[in-house]
Amino acid sequence: MKGAAAALLAALLAGACSFAPVEVEVRQALIEQLPAEVAQGNAHRATLLVLVPATAAPYDTPRIAYATEPHEIAYYARVEWARTPARMLQPLLVQTMRATRAFAAVEAPPYLDRYRYALHTEIRELRMDFGAQAPVARLALHVRLADEQSGRTLLDRDIGAAAPIAARTPDAAIAAANAAAAKALAELAAEVVRALPAR
Repeated sequence: MKGAAAALLAALLAGACSFAPVEVEVRQALIEQLPAEVAQGNAHRATLLVLVPATAAPYDTPRIAYATEPHEIAYYARVEWARTPARMLQPLLVQTMRATRAFAAVEAPPYLDRYRYALHTEIRELRMDFGAQAPVARLALHVRLADEQSGRTLLDRDIGAAAPIAARTPDAAIAAANAAAAKALAELAAEVVRALPAR
């Protein structure tokens, strides 16, 4: 009897060792939506350098964050960002600032020539909020525009945007995140144009 039990146990262990780990296919998504319209400024004969955004720790990852309760952060298992939020947002910031026509040039690191203005941003929140009465994608930024020539800070404020999530699916959440980003970028452009000194 003991021999039969030992043989059964050995067979079970051998079977367990033969199981291959389950591979979960992970889809990748992008935030790539620009504002349909941006504020226009009077062109300054100066270059704006758009620095890589800093990112709060929970969002400094390709994983897509969501919440179903206040102060909660979880991540989608089968979809993620194709790049970190900072790497997705920086080219959008550059394109948006160029669209304002408020600068002679808008560049990103490793730009080495002289520049007058520097745009610093921090991504403080980028998550899908399913705890709200109506689910929304939230993007919160802190922005600072510095005049490197005078040493003055021309703009220092928080910008927040939210867009409704039409359905409880990853595709709907990603679409909402794109819409929220476009809204935040449009507001940022308006604030930058308003903060620049008159020519």
